Amino acid sequence: MNNQGVAISKLISELVLAKQVERYEAWLVEINDEMMRFDGFVSLDIIRPRDENHLEYLILIRFDSEVTLKAWE
Repeated sequence: MNNQGVAISKLISELVLAKQVERYEAWLVEINDEMMRFDGFVSLDIIRPRDENHLEYLILIRFDSEVTLKAWE
């Protein structure tokens, strides 16, 4: 199967220690800026934790094809 022309998404889940949240948030800003310049990048969505006792961030990254996603990885 050839997925070269099919948009693709990747979901990343990360647990962050409470003492690292400020640093992680700063990193998210940096990575978002870098991602926007990457060939084939479509969008990046961040779902922040709702529970301060379970600091799980979900990051949804979209690329225009599987090829560009693999190049990013």
